[in-house]
Amino acid sequence: MGTEYVKHGVFNINLIHKKPDNETYNCKVALWHIPYDKRLSCFDTDQSSWFEAVNKNNIDEIERVENSLKISLTRYKVYFKTLKYDDCNITETSIYPNGNKVKVIKHDNYVFTKITDKAGNVVAEKYYNYESNDGRKVIYKHIKQDNNTFTIVRVFGYDTTKNRSSDVINYGYTSLESTLTNGCKLEKEYYLLNGKEVKTEKLNDFDFCVKDESGNKIIFTED
Repeated sequence: MGTEYVKHGVFNINLIHKKPDNETYNCKVALWHIPYDKRLSCFDTDQSSWFEAVNKNNIDEIERVENSLKISLTRYKVYFKTLKYDDCNITETSIYPNGNKVKVIKHDNYVFTKITDKAGNVVAEKYYNYESNDGRKVIYKHIKQDNNTFTIVRVFGYDTTKNRSSDVINYGYTSLESTLTNGCKLEKEYYLLNGKEVKTEKLNDFDFCVKDESGNKIIFTED
């Protein structure tokens, strides 16, 4: 029996589940992230918009593409690990070519997604449940200076009926904040210094003045 705690901005979720009943691995390539080639579409045999090493028909579409067209898809490959539990919950972890790691937890009444960059920093989260069209996304922007880390946390609300799951995939590939926040409404912004919430003085659109625990003022600049 394991316990996992995840924090989603204004949400705290406690997950308790047994060891997984089933563990599977796959490798996928999103078709819309490959430079257009009219020859590619015929290799997507299940019309999933992904080339998969193991698709629902047990066909290795990636190998077929690479061998038939004499090309390499290595720079677009995403590696997936899926754990299925006896309570029907699913945890899927995927690693993108740029080092982004996406963890999706599908519970009986909600979905929680956490994205970390190649350095292990949490950079984005997404949360919604099945009983409401009201979802949340959180963007974390970390600014390091000497031994301090200043984090800008922005919480967005969005209508789940107008939001596609490809937003997380696109962010995984590109790390572009706009791929996640497009069409969302900013609801809250707060700030952390070395993991603790702090008040700030905003000097302009980019500079933030923060006091550390010793009362010293530090200015952080958002890129």
